[in-house]
Amino acid sequence: MRVSVFIWSLIIAVLACGCDPVGLRRVQLQLLPPTAKDSSITVDSPDTQEALHILDAVVVQHGFHLAESQPGFVRVYSLSRPPVTVDGRVYTRSIPCRVRLTHTGLLVTFGEVGLLGANPEAESLFVDARAAFIKRYGKKNVTSHRFGDG
Repeated sequence: MRVSVFIWSLIIAVLACGCDPVGLRRVQLQLLPPTAKDSSITVDSPDTQEALHILDAVVVQHGFHLAESQPGFVRVYSLSRPPVTVDGRVYTRSIPCRVRLTHTGLLVTFGEVGLLGANPEAESLFVDARAAFIKRYGKKNVTSHRFGDG
């Protein structure tokens, strides 16, 4: 009895917070600072620009386009999905891909967290962007995470 109550409580908690364990994917790319004495990564550095060009090429192959910039992000891409009508209301949806500059490189986030966050387009882009970064920068400089993974 206690186990079933616990399981149902856990399910309700997950649904209440809107968490989707496969809704958010991230790739962290570690870049070398431009010079030995300058330890910060900048948007204008050649490695950062090269990484952004690699990502630009991959996102275009998946139908994403450069979207309106958002504060705190170096790049924002979006894939528009067809509108859906539910109970007479029309819902539009787009899938985001956001790029943030970190002190060690770039953090790329694919999709969103939420009950409707999981989608094959973001998963496919995540896989291909990760592979492109690994091909150019090596596996030791690329880490990835799917929200909910251990």
